[in-house]
Amino acid sequence: MRIRSAVLLGVCLCVCGVAPSPAAVSFAEPGAGRAARQALPPSGRALVYVYRPADGGPEESPVLVLNNHAIGRLARDSFYYWSVAPDTTSLAIDGQPARSLTLRCEAGRIYFVRLTTGRAGDAELHQVAYGVGRKELQQARLLSPVQPAATRAPAASTATAATKAETTAAAPSGQPAAAAPGGFNLIVKGGSYSLGSNTQDVTAGATTFAVSFESSAPIFGVEGEWMFDNGWAVGGELLVQRHSYTDLPALPDGKGDMTATKFLVNGKKYFRVANVVRPFVGGGLGFAVVNMSGDINGTGTGFAAQALGGVLFQWQTFGIYTEVAYQTAESNGVDTGGLGLFAGANFHF
Repeated sequence: MRIRSAVLLGVCLCVCGVAPSPAAVSFAEPGAGRAARQALPPSGRALVYVYRPADGGPEESPVLVLNNHAIGRLARDSFYYWSVAPDTTSLAIDGQPARSLTLRCEAGRIYFVRLTTGRAGDAELHQVAYGVGRKELQQARLLSPVQPAATRAPAASTATAATKAETTAAAPSGQPAAAAPGGFNLIVKGGSYSLGSNTQDVTAGATTFAVSFESSAPIFGVEGEWMFDNGWAVGGELLVQRHSYTDLPALPDGKGDMTATKFLVNGKKYFRVANVVRPFVGGGLGFAVVNMSGDINGTGTGFAAQALGGVLFQWQTFGIYTEVAYQTAESNGVDTGGLGLFAGANFHF
């Protein structure tokens, strides 16, 4: 009797159309999701992310409509993303015309839209700030790519239809995406530094010595910077270099070391020429502390400045950093200016 009742209940549910339906959404591989979160806009286009947080609504949202094309449903903690032409992009909820949202997209920009669903299935679309969207997107999983489906409204003209058809899924699966322009960079680097002047007059106490410095020596540094989504970056760095010296002619057998520690605040502009190739130029201001040890002892502090350029090769969160820097720095008569060649690693967060 119980079995017969269960069967009858199942038949009734199916007839009434309320039987559970299979999930209409599927998730992409974790690697594709990580690349999607850090994608850059293709040349001449913009990126639009639509994500849904863990709200109190049904398991699946109503159908999302992008540029009059049905895209699909969003599960809780999931997202879609697309590259779009620099034009007006419309987002709407199928069957809820009052819930539409219009974005005026510019090439090279990234936009974030949050979709929330209530218990009754009603949905809301809200554009959020870049920092908010970037943070909240970290909790969401990428849904498998869905190509635009049937048009919900007829195009006004052939030109409009062509514009709408340009909407495509961004960053195809399996291809690495470059790191997002915004975020924090931690750079660890080393290299060789050549002094601009190898022979200098150094004053220690009441005596002036003609000092011959080692022409080139190792230099090491660590740098932290915040990169904005337009390619500009600001930050600071610490550099340490050490050159041996000999004294001529006052102390023919004299020798020792000169250690320069430099603190600089930098500004840079990165240019994206390919997915992973990002040349940059910049400059910095700060100060240098020079310590003389050995037969000449003393410490001095002075002004420091630099002009720099290089290329960053970035793959998602890890990159190879190369740099050439020309510096001017003088501390109590000791000139530590010169040319530095650097290579290192960049960690993007």
